[in-house]
Amino acid sequence: MAIMTRGGPGWLGIQGPANLYRVVHISANKHLRRVQPSVPDAVVILAEKEDSPLVLHGVEVGSSLSLLKFSSRYKRYKTDVDYLWFACHDKLSRREIADIPKEIGLLTPGPNCLEVVRAAKLARNGGKSKEGLLRMLLREVSKN
Repeated sequence: MAIMTRGGPGWLGIQGPANLYRVVHISANKHLRRVQPSVPDAVVILAEKEDSPLVLHGVEVGSSLSLLKFSSRYKRYKTDVDYLWFACHDKLSRREIADIPKEIGLLTPGPNCLEVVRAAKLARNGGKSKEGLLRMLLREVSKN
């Protein structure tokens, strides 16, 4: 697929500006990590238009070595976010990509941009218990 994007919601397939596009970094916030230990490293809150529902994209960040561990335990994230992504520090081989569940989107670094290797698909059980996570994220966003 290989979509290159410099920022904003383009990597999520959104053309033009979104009504709401906010990245909440969980991994750097000890309080959020303690309250929601199973949440990925960052969560993107997205509403394409003013009347669009809020959609949560979880992004786990790591190396190709941590990708195997992530792939084996990714189901725990599926109830909290609508879409799940893995952002890898390294370029991934075709074999590594093939071993990752198809619902998980893949991101790798490009030259001064982000490369979408594979887009995330709606998680089968995604979003069913996202209400608590969404409340926590919105509280965090309102502080800034």
